[in-house]
Amino acid sequence: MIAEECDIVCSIWKHIAGYSSGVRLTTLLEHQGQRDEVTHLLIYQNMIKDLKKERPDLFTTQLIEEVEDMFKEAVELETAWGKYITDGEILGLTDKLIEDYIKYLANQRLSKVGMQPLYLVNENPLKWVDDFAKFNDQRTNFFEGNVTNYTKGSLTFEDDWDRDF
Repeated sequence: MIAEECDIVCSIWKHIAGYSSGVRLTTLLEHQGQRDEVTHLLIYQNMIKDLKKERPDLFTTQLIEEVEDMFKEAVELETAWGKYITDGEILGLTDKLIEDYIKYLANQRLSKVGMQPLYLVNENPLKWVDDFAKFNDQRTNFFEGNVTNYTKGSLTFEDDWDRDF
């Protein structure tokens, strides 16, 4: 969840300071870090879902309660960190918004692995952060930018490859 908080801070910094080369580099590095974190998140979500299918006996009431307790503690820690790092100094970004956003993310993470949400936050209170987190947006000249996503594509050939050339 810290990656999303860093997105908030970097997004604000980007808009305040403009696009100087230092800010662009910092934003790019943070953006790549968040991309990696999201990749890890998806891998673990899929692993948990597969494990639930293969070994549902492992997901006891005790385990679910322990996971919920871990999420509650993580939300407390992340909320404290978010409040500390912003220090009430960013116009429009209140402690309540930070707390609600972190609770929203916790609910999202839990639901992705088939668990019930813990908090009464159903909508993303910081929707503008999602725009910053879009990994495949191209905002630079294609020939001047750096590759940040190595997604594999596929080609199909409809020609008859058996013919003589």
